[in-house]
Amino acid sequence: MLLRVQNLESAAEWYTHVLGFKPVYTAPEERLIVLAVGTETSLTLHKQGSTSATVTHQIPRCYPIFYTPDIEAAHERLRAIGVEVQPISGKEGETRWFAFRDGEGNYLEMCHYETSG
Repeated sequence: MLLRVQNLESAAEWYTHVLGFKPVYTAPEERLIVLAVGTETSLTLHKQGSTSATVTHQIPRCYPIFYTPDIEAAHERLRAIGVEVQPISGKEGETRWFAFRDGEGNYLEMCHYETSG
């Protein structure tokens, strides 16, 4: 998954500090940093060039949704460190989620669902 950002260093700091992702590859000449998100999926932060589209602060058509095993704990942790989070949506026993934004205002969601197995 790729997310375009305006400031690569501050975005990487936000994702590592706030969400606990780990940098696994850095390529300054390509203006990107790849972060491990705890699964086989990675998040690539790519610095926008002068010809890239600007970051919109509306809900985009495509955005990252990160899984968490404990939706209440994740919601409280982000709120406690100053991230503005929306209320948790969904019913107990079904998919539950909440929205928030990163340090540059990119729309993100955190979700929880019961896994089989």
